[in-house]
Amino acid sequence: MFVDTEYAYTLQVDEKSDIYSYGVVLLEILSGKRSVEPEFGDGNSIVDWVKSKIKTKNGINDVLDKNAGASCLSVREEMMLLLRVALLCTSRNPADRPSMRDVISMLQEAKPKRKLPETGDNAIAAIPLAQKANVEC
Repeated sequence: MFVDTEYAYTLQVDEKSDIYSYGVVLLEILSGKRSVEPEFGDGNSIVDWVKSKIKTKNGINDVLDKNAGASCLSVREEMMLLLRVALLCTSRNPADRPSMRDVISMLQEAKPKRKLPETGDNAIAAIPLAQKANVEC
């Protein structure tokens, strides 16, 4: 995993470096890429890659993993909300990163607007998590 650059200099782990790492994990999930890939360029991480991509006209399309549902409008909107959280978590300045409490609040606000089909008593709770991702848009 890629670590916070502040940690690399100070070797001090704190909540803000954990927040950074969480943001990196979110970026990995959203993009379907590892934290360090050859395509990012020498010395660049997923954080650098995402931040450079989103500055381009259609770069967001390159960032969001189509296999994770980015081609579906409602899923894409949810992914965009999570991308905003990830970018806040990976702010270069640790003081600009949210607290974990704030991250949790943002994630709760970003919960899916889509409804899973219900076909009986507590049908959704009985669906394994791996299957929930296959719900139609």
